[in-house]
Amino acid sequence: MSTTRTIYVTLEGALLSVPKSYLHIGKKGDLIIVPLSVVNNLYNFSGVKRVFASDICEYLRQFLPLEEFQQENGTYIRIMNPDDVITHYAPFDPFLSEDKQKILLLCKKLSETTYKGCQVVLLSQNPMLLIAAAKIGVTAQSVSDRIFPRPQDRYKGLCEINVSDEFLKNFSENGEIKSPKEFHENEFVSLKSNLYGGGKLARYSHGYLQPLRYQFNTNFKPLNLEQIFLSESLYAPPDIAPLVIASGAAGTGKTYATVSAAMNQLANNKAYQVKYAANYEKIIISTPAITDAGESLGYLPGDIFQKLKPYFGGIFDSLVKIQKWKTIKDNGKNYDSAKTEKDADTMLMSYIELGLIEIQSIGFLAGHNFDNSFVILDEAQNVDPNFFINIVTRIGEGSKLVVLGDPFQVKSPNLSRDINGIIYMMELWKDEPLAWQIRLNDKKSIRSPICQRAIDIMS
Repeated sequence: MSTTRTIYVTLEGALLSVPKSYLHIGKKGDLIIVPLSVVNNLYNFSGVKRVFASDICEYLRQFLPLEEFQQENGTYIRIMNPDDVITHYAPFDPFLSEDKQKILLLCKKLSETTYKGCQVVLLSQNPMLLIAAAKIGVTAQSVSDRIFPRPQDRYKGLCEINVSDEFLKNFSENGEIKSPKEFHENEFVSLKSNLYGGGKLARYSHGYLQPLRYQFNTNFKPLNLEQIFLSESLYAPPDIAPLVIASGAAGTGKTYATVSAAMNQLANNKAYQVKYAANYEKIIISTPAITDAGESLGYLPGDIFQKLKPYFGGIFDSLVKIQKWKTIKDNGKNYDSAKTEKDADTMLMSYIELGLIEIQSIGFLAGHNFDNSFVILDEAQNVDPNFFINIVTRIGEGSKLVVLGDPFQVKSPNLSRDINGIIYMMELWKDEPLAWQIRLNDKKSIRSPICQRAIDIMS
């Protein structure tokens, strides 16, 4: 084996930083070493990445009796017990567990003996371990989490590039053009130049920039770039965009835009339906039943609608706004706010009775298949990331699933603003052709100035 290979010793954080991480480490010929204690910790892992941990353990089981095994990408992998290499162990760092200290000594021993002449690199997310490695002369590398990245590294779903006037002219005349650079699939792009008032809007698809085609909404007028892209996603046909993911702080318009689009595309809703838009047979609305006070759904009074209605504040508020818009459109600016809210409640109940709108629990979504439906999953930040597969796989022919969430308003005790359902969905699906997504700008709240200041100061 060539001595130019690199030996990577991986810890739990590095292995859980991306799905199938063992195929993302190193280049052809390099060796990945997984300490036995790391395998054991992954086997007993109970955090939000437990599905990934289980996948790694199942994958590694086949390599236990082997010294080195070549993977499909040309790298090699090996499981090692530090005790088989370290003959004399004495604790040297009081801030690290015995297992972690032995892994550091394993790295040092491998670079001096077994793989002398090769670079041995420790991969970890643990800052204490990285500091300790430097102290004893072990090369270490910090690994960024690509499933739950830092806020500044999270996927936004859009970007802005400067292009020549000629490029923009060709794009405007031809309707599609070869992209000057690669983007994530379905990433929205703002093209800037001196022509056409400063630029054009596009979507990246299979190496080409496509113009926006689905701006049908009449109830919701986009106030900024992000809202335009969200509207485009919501009206794209379900065979093209069956999954839409939108994140954003309170007041960025994600819920209102979604409810408005859903109402406009109901096949039997002649009052709202928009020409050329998709026709869905029903709207299904769901949200995690989690509150700050920790109420149990089973102890709330009433039927399923009465039980779930308290959790649908944003959804119901959006329905009220739609009813208000319709009232103003029909009767001018003179309207009774109390009557408008009552009318919205009556409208919602009538739609439920007609089967046009269903309000369901998350468990119901996971237990049924949905065809020709516009499915809204709100407050997705409170959904366990591992549960999403039970929901997405239920979306059938002619249906669209819209996942909405605000990573700064997490109520689940097992999740946080850094590790939650909406971040997981955006990062995991950012390169998939069937998923369209956008992160609404937290600095562009459409609510009152105090709402924007609260976002600035308290988020």
